[in-house]
Amino acid sequence: MNPDYSNFDCHDFASDEAFQNWVLKPDDENNLFWEEYLTKNTGQINIILDARELVSGLKEIAEIPDLKKTSDQIWANIQEELKSPFLSDFSAKKTLRFAASLAILISFSLLIFKSWDKSKSLSKIREAKEELVFTNDSQEVKTIVLPDESKITLSAKSKLSYGNSFNQQLREVHLEGKAFFDITPNPQKPFLVFTDDLVTKVLGTSFTISAYDNEENVKVIVKTGRVSVQQRNEYEQSQNKENLKLTGLILTPNQAAIFEKNASKLNKTLVENPVIIEKRIKKFDFNFEEAPMTKVFQTLKSAYGIEIIFDNDVFSHCSLSVSLDDEDLFEKLNIICKTIGAKYQIIDSQIVISGKGCIN
Repeated sequence: MNPDYSNFDCHDFASDEAFQNWVLKPDDENNLFWEEYLTKNTGQINIILDARELVSGLKEIAEIPDLKKTSDQIWANIQEELKSPFLSDFSAKKTLRFAASLAILISFSLLIFKSWDKSKSLSKIREAKEELVFTNDSQEVKTIVLPDESKITLSAKSKLSYGNSFNQQLREVHLEGKAFFDITPNPQKPFLVFTDDLVTKVLGTSFTISAYDNEENVKVIVKTGRVSVQQRNEYEQSQNKENLKLTGLILTPNQAAIFEKNASKLNKTLVENPVIIEKRIKKFDFNFEEAPMTKVFQTLKSAYGIEIIFDNDVFSHCSLSVSLDDEDLFEKLNIICKTIGAKYQIIDSQIVISGKGCIN
């Protein structure tokens, strides 16, 4: 049975055998346990990341030729000290574990600097990036809360990962599959989602990314706020990766970016089912009575946040008397266009109305 980890600090985790096995000898069983534990105990994520770094760093050092015996002896001495009857007090044991960890680091550091090339020093080991990986192999969605309180809803057959530098300067995650992101606003620390093909950059918003390997297209769909989408190779060639300004293809609510993998082409369009985003627009606002087309199209534009382009002179003699309470946006447009003898097209993320107009 696993102990109660809720009050563990970095050195408690590093001394725990089950935790050490997860870091050094991961398997499906301990991966599942620690993924679930991290999901439920987000307040300990930074502590656990530090503990992972400590365990993996000491393991790498211990494997250096001629130092393994020293490593084994130090660990054996520590274990004996921890069994001492004079250290029955829990806080005293914690203090000894902390001191022991420091002693190991100091001892190994001195040996390394004496016998190991500086390019292979302890600092290099500390620079090795540890990752937290969340995999959803089930058929149900899985909610993940990140250290910045952002919430990720991970779809089936999907994986999310991020490094221990998350939330220091940037907030970077890597996605395989599909997820819905509800990002905590922080203008000083942009949030970036990397897939194989795209980089999506936000300051605080909600959106969906679908990037399954077996699908022809990658999709980014915005629900609230604004995001920028850029091909990954273009982003990696950019000189201003940490620029807070949104660059690339800018998306707003009801807009989507579609990346065609085969053609390596990124396009902006509308989502399949646009929703009303302006809360002040009510059902009765779509009850038109001899309404000029300027008013009709402006109502739709305000309700859905979508640009509607039409020639005001051409449709100046047209009016509309109809109730469009329950129809979705495209059904509304079909009814409107049929009534006034027009048609609509979706070009990029805009709706363009064309026609001959109405006889005066």
